[in-house]
Amino acid sequence: MDTDGGAAGRGPREGETMATWAELSCYTSNLAAYLAPGRPRLRFELADAVRLAVLPATTALSHHDRVDGGSLGYRGAARWAEATAGMAAELETNGSVLAVANTHQMPWSPDYQRRATPHWVLLTGRPGGGWQVADHFAATTPHGEHRPYHGQATEDELRALLTPVGTVSDEVANRDRYALGEPVEVPPPSQYRWLVRTAAVRTTARPGWLTGSDAVAHLAAMVEDRERLAALTDDLWAASRHQLFRHRVRSAAGLTDPEATSAAVSAWEELPRALRFAVESAGRGRPRPGLVRAAFDRIITAGATA
Repeated sequence: MDTDGGAAGRGPREGETMATWAELSCYTSNLAAYLAPGRPRLRFELADAVRLAVLPATTALSHHDRVDGGSLGYRGAARWAEATAGMAAELETNGSVLAVANTHQMPWSPDYQRRATPHWVLLTGRPGGGWQVADHFAATTPHGEHRPYHGQATEDELRALLTPVGTVSDEVANRDRYALGEPVEVPPPSQYRWLVRTAAVRTTARPGWLTGSDAVAHLAAMVEDRERLAALTDDLWAASRHQLFRHRVRSAAGLTDPEATSAAVSAWEELPRALRFAVESAGRGRPRPGLVRAAFDRIITAGATA
């Protein structure tokens, strides 16, 4: 697999760089890149759509309202021949296709050969019978630096890249189900999976969602449960990324008070650091729930949650 990190084959679309969406989560960064053609104001649309919601009964998190018009849905196949035919058809029809990769099989991921988790990538072409693969996500992770990627894969390389992750935790299952902002049906993680444009069918919102400061307060109350806190660390990190994106985009457009934005950004930047330190300390037998509670309290005090 060509792992040049962004130079091979067809590059990002006109007016877009690999860094345009990099500060979002691994799902939303590639979702935004997929939706960007013909939507020059997508950054502002997405910033306005960002909000934190939590469903207490399942501790599922949702990070933004739907920005795809309700037109995207998952497809899955147990056999590679069916999967590649489905993805090729979607690519031919819509010019690109979101596919569910496996971080354990992604050579440019710091989780390569370490941890198997779902990760969206964008397929944008079929040069020479292979596949053009893009990943717009960038982040510093506990295992190292994840940089945006753009390169070519053979059929066999793509098959390895999209290897089904198999069994997933409840948190990961919720992450897949709510990745578009509303609950959608998801094929089993034992299957190859990708997304297609369908007729716009909106899912009726389930009752009981907490939003804004109520959602933050509910999450803050959970910090005494060390196992739950550790399980949700990745999702809370993603919440921080989305909220920081919202505040920075709106600030750059002159839509928010600079002092208030600075306080909000500082509060959301602190949360992932506090979470990581608390989880690592708990692993050493020295839990620090007060540190995480203080980070959540800063977010509430700053009025930093949409």
